[in-house]
Amino acid sequence: MDMNGLSVPTEFLSRHNSDGIITFVDPRCINVIGYQPQDLLGKDILEFCHPEDQSHLRESFQQVVKLKGQVLSVMYRFRMKNREW
Repeated sequence: MDMNGLSVPTEFLSRHNSDGIITFVDPRCINVIGYQPQDLLGKDILEFCHPEDQSHLRESFQQVVKLKGQVLSVMYRFRMKNREW
């Protein structure tokens, strides 16, 4: 919540290669999901993605390959360090 009582989205940025391996993680991930960036680097994003969102995420990776360098934002449920989604 912000000072006006409004909900503030909890987001962080990450980048992945075409195989889904995490190559960059925004330091805001510490406050959002409890992991340090170095805990995630080099890992497969599907390890942290909710099972119901995995096919959508795989399709997004395929689309990024087709877009050749364009940025694509994808929202999905991410398993936090405390094991919650």
